[in-house]
Amino acid sequence: SAWNFMTAADPDAQWGNAGNPGFTAGGAEYPVLKAGADGTLYVVFKDGANDGKATAMKLGPSDATWSLVGEAGFSPGEIGAPSLVVDGNTLYAAFAVVDEDNLSSILVRKFELNGSGEWEMAGEGIPVDTIDPDLLADQDPQPFLHVHQGDLYVAYRDGLPYGGLTVRKLAEGGVWEWVGEQE
Repeated sequence: SAWNFMTAADPDAQWGNAGNPGFTAGGAEYPVLKAGADGTLYVVFKDGANDGKATAMKLGPSDATWSLVGEAGFSPGEIGAPSLVVDGNTLYAAFAVVDEDNLSSILVRKFELNGSGEWEMAGEGIPVDTIDPDLLADQDPQPFLHVHQGDLYVAYRDGLPYGGLTVRKLAEGGVWEWVGEQE
């Protein structure tokens, strides 16, 4: 089923729709909502209408309807729970994908709002671990993006299914460097 967002201007107000209700083309899972400095709302989600791939949409402050950010289903395959961050005129989305050998990797994509109109890789893929398709436990590394002082970081569960936390920073040349050392 489709979903929608609602907003309230003050605590005594009633919830109202932010744009058109039920705006996704099909079922949606794991929505992540962020706002840009200009008030534009951005959402990324696992898109049931696009084989579980990542889709991002936006709603500008004066828009009545949600519209795509780039192409629908922009990930190379089905994703787990995504993360989204807005950094000025750049959106970053992170999600895990699993290849044909059951290797889970985190991919980070960027979208320049004044750019080509395409989602592009932000750094190399981050291999996590091989999933066990017979295990019923959650094996999604659940990446979380954050920008601090101009640097892009990703935190994720490393070593599936019950791994610890790892944090990496995007460095020159698209390499994800480890942040800190384990005690």
